Amino acid sequence: MSPRVPRFGEATSVISPPPKANSNAERSIADTMNSNDAKRRERVKASFLDVYVIFEFTRNYDKFEESAASTAGSGSGNGKRDDDDGLKVDGADVREALFNGDTTFMLMGATGLAILLNLLLLFFIRKFPGLVIRSGPVLGVFLCLAAAGGLIYLQAWVTAAVLAVTGILLGASLWFMRHKFRLARDLLDTANKGAKKHHSVFWTVLIGLFVEGVISLWNLFTFVAVYLKFAPGRDACQEVGSCSLGLLITLFIFVLLTYLWVSSVVGNVIILTLAGGPYSTWWDGTDTKEKSESWAAFKKATSTSLGSVAFGSLLVGLVETLAYIIKSISLELCGSGLFTCCCFCFINAIEGLLELFNKYVYVKIGVDKFEHGFIPSAKAIVKLVKKRKNKDEMPLGVNAMITDCIVGFSLHTTCIACAIICTALTYVYTIIIDGTAKVDDWWDWVVLVYAFILVLNIGLVLTSALDAGVSTILFCLDKTPENLAKRNEQFYKALSTEESYKNYRGLLNKDDLPGEA
Repeated sequence: MSPRVPRFGEATSVISPPPKANSNAERSIADTMNSNDAKRRERVKASFLDVYVIFEFTRNYDKFEESAASTAGSGSGNGKRDDDDGLKVDGADVREALFNGDTTFMLMGATGLAILLNLLLLFFIRKFPGLVIRSGPVLGVFLCLAAAGGLIYLQAWVTAAVLAVTGILLGASLWFMRHKFRLARDLLDTANKGAKKHHSVFWTVLIGLFVEGVISLWNLFTFVAVYLKFAPGRDACQEVGSCSLGLLITLFIFVLLTYLWVSSVVGNVIILTLAGGPYSTWWDGTDTKEKSESWAAFKKATSTSLGSVAFGSLLVGLVETLAYIIKSISLELCGSGLFTCCCFCFINAIEGLLELFNKYVYVKIGVDKFEHGFIPSAKAIVKLVKKRKNKDEMPLGVNAMITDCIVGFSLHTTCIACAIICTALTYVYTIIIDGTAKVDDWWDWVVLVYAFILVLNIGLVLTSALDAGVSTILFCLDKTPENLAKRNEQFYKALSTEESYKNYRGLLNKDDLPGEA
């Protein structure tokens, strides 16, 4: 029997102490631990190798295809290739091609262009609010119809039909609501005045974006870790001892619900901070330069009203998780047919209404100086929705909220247009003006998608500060309408005297306004 070779880290027989009675058991335990460590190292290596192989396959698909064709044409029975050069990929060359000076400049240029365009967009919104309100809905209809045309070209008939019908209905509804555009413009102009007075509203939403980004990244790692640990058939599953598909699905639902809950809490804290801080104090005239209104409101939102934030966020998270499960089941059972599209539209509408109601509840809490909880504020929202001056007219609360939705829709479509412009400029530079920045088609598309998503996210974050301001102005009008004369005198005069504002004078809570007779 050959002597056992000492393992790394083990003492040799020359310096080892005399064997004890349990030396065989200790040696068995040590061998098992070393074997488990070796298996873990092999799994890590295999995971990195899998990622590298998938990446290289997407990068060099043509070479793989040509090599496979040549192998099939050779007819060799041993299954070996005569030439392996088609599959050889130098990792250093790949990294040099992807991350050289040209591609780095291209990414930095796309980032700089994104920031510049969003700053110009913010200036445009604040300088020309009326043009934004009127052009935004038209742009939204155009995007729906353009997307429908693209899907027709791709022969996705059902989705194209749904988008076309959506665009037509959206255009018709906006045409019938065109008389609300002026009120939307004046509300946006009033919110702009408040944001100009307190630039901290933009820093608040940017910090919130960073926090939500970190939470999303953490959730992604958690999702992957749950799969690697509890998925049936994985090596790690044997160490856990109890793995099943039902357990994996349950954990996935828990991770998704937790992420939606925490993300919703962050978003609602931002809304509370904006509504209860800069905007409402500016409206009441109680803001001072000695202290930060945003910081004071943030401390109240994360202490006094944290229970209300957590409760409302949990309701939204449960509904969104349930909606995700229903969408997944309908997609699995019915495919991408007409029923699935209708189901998705219905669920998205319910989600949108719930999120809008939840947003108004937190704006109401902020406007009331954090004195009320979720349930009393929700009852106040219902009362405001039912508020009307004449029985034959639409409720004032519904009118005002529709106008608020028009503002939000216009801001969102303007951000999409800005993202499309940035993507087009990036494409023109990388493909037409400077051909040296071109690596390959796949990588160029990644850069374009990066530019589009970056511009869209920054634009939505910046404009969300103004969107929250418009909602806050509506509730401030309901609470203390007399302050409008101090904050936007031109809007107050128009709302009090002009005939086009006759249906909205109830927002001022006055029965004897000029022109009412």
